[in-house]
Amino acid sequence: MNAALGGPNDISIGMVLPKIYPSSSSSSLSLLTSLAPFRCIVCPPLLYSSTHIGGGGTALRSPVYNLLPVDLRTPPAASLAPLLASSSGRDDGPLLSPSLPTLLLFECVLAYMTPDASNALIRWFVDHFAAAGATAGPLGGVVYEMFKLNDAFGRVMLNNLKVRARTLTLTSDSFADIVLIDRPVLRTLQQSRGVSLPGAEPHTDITSLSRRFLDLGFTTAQALTLREMRRTYVEPRELQRIAQLEMLDEVEELELVLDHYAISWGVRFPDENWAHEGGNTWKLARKDQVENENDDS
Repeated sequence: MNAALGGPNDISIGMVLPKIYPSSSSSSLSLLTSLAPFRCIVCPPLLYSSTHIGGGGTALRSPVYNLLPVDLRTPPAASLAPLLASSSGRDDGPLLSPSLPTLLLFECVLAYMTPDASNALIRWFVDHFAAAGATAGPLGGVVYEMFKLNDAFGRVMLNNLKVRARTLTLTSDSFADIVLIDRPVLRTLQQSRGVSLPGAEPHTDITSLSRRFLDLGFTTAQALTLREMRRTYVEPRELQRIAQLEMLDEVEELELVLDHYAISWGVRFPDENWAHEGGNTWKLARKDQVENENDDS
């Protein structure tokens, strides 16, 4: 995402890329445009004439939001660069401006790509911002994905995913009575018959997740398992609320699962001044710190 920040309520999302398969953006677009709050943000009445849906219903272009169908596995210079160099619709600048603070979000995406493809994707953004020199803004990245699938529990998780994929891989006739499923979703289910997570294979420990950011040119990086986040960063009151909603009784099994999912993040600062001022702000507040702050207030 590329954000133009002009005030406390003036935030423009410059671009949003879909997941690996371009066809998945069609389903995403249908869902998003069916939500009234989303329509009010993306295409308010004053911007109707500037909002366009194209690509057979797979792309949306507006001055404040762009959904772009692109296969993220292909070389970024050929697939991403032409799209992101196009006009943003908000001004005469490109859709992706390296002068603006930019955040890359990857939710269970990189694990389905080969390490070479995912590294090339992230590296392209780093190089794009580095080329802007002193005018570049900070580039952040957040990745949520599974890892450590090489141990005994990780192998069980992977096998369960494959079993679920085979269960969901049905013929089109099997969906005759289900009117809500569309052809792109069906094709995605059929493609998932042989579940493969090549992007998770190199990441056998938590340090490898933050090291990926550093190896690709980010200034600072961190990573936490969901288990650690639950234990150390979520307040007891919130844990109690969630436990009541979900009626958790197998906490040990839950923690095993959470220990195989992680959130990692990194920031590339354009210069030392940025790094000095913002280097320590990209982190989570431990729950004991939050409690102390609440006591002080």
